Order: sequence, then C-alpha cells, then structure tokens
Amino acid sequence: MKPIGGELSVKQLTEYIYFTDSGRSSLRLFIRSGNKNKKFLIPDFLCKVIEDVLIQEGVNYEFYHILEDLTIDTKSVLDKQFDVFYIINYFGQLTHIKHLQLDEKIIIEDNVFLYDFKNRNNFRHWFGFNSFRKISSFSDGSLIKTNLDIDTNKIEQREANFVESKYQAKSLKYNYLTHLAGSEKNYLRLFEDGENLLDEQKDIFQMSTRSMFQMMQYNEVAEQNISKKYYDFLYHEFSSYCLNNTVDFYSYFVMRISKRDDLRKHLFSKNIFLPVHWPQSTKKNILYEKVISIPLFSRYSMNDMKYIASTIKDFYEKH
Repeated sequence: MKPIGGELSVKQLTEYIYFTDSGRSSLRLFIRSGNKNKKFLIPDFLCKVIEDVLIQEGVNYEFYHILEDLTIDTKSVLDKQFDVFYIINYFGQLTHIKHLQLDEKIIIEDNVFLYDFKNRNNFRHWFGFNSFRKISSFSDGSLIKTNLDIDTNKIEQREANFVESKYQAKSLKYNYLTHLAGSEKNYLRLFEDGENLLDEQKDIFQMSTRSMFQMMQYNEVAEQNISKKYYDFLYHEFSSYCLNNTVDFYSYFVMRISKRDDLRKHLFSKNIFLPVHWPQSTKKNILYEKVISIPLFSRYSMNDMKYIASTIKDFYEKH
C-alpha cells in the first residue's frame, strides 16, 4: 500500500518558471542571458515594441513573412541564416512551425494572447513568455517558461515604476464608469503616465505582488466560458472576416477588414474604442492596415457585443 500522509509528492518540472513585470522585460531577460550576439529571425507582423527592444539591446535581426491568414510564409524562412527563431501565437491560436525543421535553433514563443502555455513541440532550446496586461485586468506581469539557463540576477526584486500609475488609473476608471465619480481626463492621464514610464524602462523587474494576488484569484474556466460565448456570437455575425478561427484561449475576436481606419473613426464617434494589432513596424505587411480586435473580457456584457456588432454592420451598410 502506498504511504498516506506527509507532504504531497509532485512530478519534477522539465522547465524553469519565472515572472517579470512585462513581456518586453521577459524578452530583455532572454537577450541578457548570454544571447545578445545571436541572430534573430522575427515575423514581419508584430508589436513594434519587440523590434524596439531588439534595437535597444543591440541585437542583429531579420524578418520572415506572415501571410494574411496568419500562417508563416515558408519560403521566407528557407535559406536564412539565424540562431533564434521568434514566433507569435497570434490572438490565442497556435502557430504551426513543426514543418520548418528548427530542432537546432533556439525558439522564442511569444504567447502574448495566452494565459498559460507549454513547450508543445518539445523543442530542445525553448523560451516562452506571455503578457498578462494584454489579456487580463492585471497592471503588470509576464510568465516565462523555458528549458534554457536564464540569468535571474538580471531581475530587480521590486515593483516596476509604471505599475502604481496603472493601478491608480484602473481604480479611477472603475469609479468613473460605475459611480460617475471623478473625471475621464484624470484616469486617462494616469494611463498615459504609466505607459510612458514603461516605454522609458530598460531594467527588468519582478511581477508586482498585487498582480500575483490577482493571478491566484483568477478563474480561467469561468472567464473563458464568458469569452467563448462572446466569441461564438461574433463569429456568427462576422465569420467571413474572422482571423483567429482556431482559438486556444479567448481574449479577442480579430477581424481582417477593409476601410479599417475609417471604421475606427466611426466607432470612436459611438464611444467604442477597439484596439488594432499593431502599429506599423519598420517592415511592411498588409495586416497592419486591416486588423481590428474586439475584446472578449467578462467586464463587458452581451449587450456590449451586440452594440459593437450592429455599429460595425451599420458602417459597412453605409460604405
């Protein structure tokens, strides 16, 4: 009979787990862990912050092409010389790369739109990270999973400066929307202050205790049930425009559309502020001009989803 009682047993992890204040800090941590002189191959559809970090860290990089359906243009990878292959799991769906024969390369897997993730292809040299700020109410935080040696001495054991501004802004926004207290101008200014501090930041910090506590309370199953319900509704309305139609984590409903910027102006006039992913980087890709995202978070209601859908339909009926 197996022994009963005492401390519980646990399977040994095959990877290391760390937390930093942001996705960009996680990327800096990888680079500063002995990888600064390696050649990176990165997608030509990406958040400009990624390229900014590579430039600031003095990293040599080249682009490969992402097609309009978010798949990798294999021809743009072949015959390229590189050490690190950077992939993005766009909008909660997994990018397929097994056919590219990358066993000897270091794989960076950017899971910006995933709450959790794993080394699904069992890469021998793998570094994965996310950004909780983009998919939750946390003001900071990035989860790292890796089987590589990482220099954790590079992580400052304190909260990043931008976090306080972000949490204050979130609180003021809640009071403004819920109780009509304060002003919109005040919380928008704090959000901007926090974003400016983050943009200026070059050091790497640990994830704040406030965000850690929220992470422990986060009910992924309940949140995903709500987000999936919103996704299914929007997919029924806009299936022909949907880009992320094989979703592993529901955070945004993403559409590839024409007249995107004109639509955004129309939505602004109706008090709807949808994000675009992303502002144009130094490498052109048509996706930068066509993509718009609808947040699927539980703080919104089905009536909000219906209002967004009807407003979008109204725009295209008139144009």
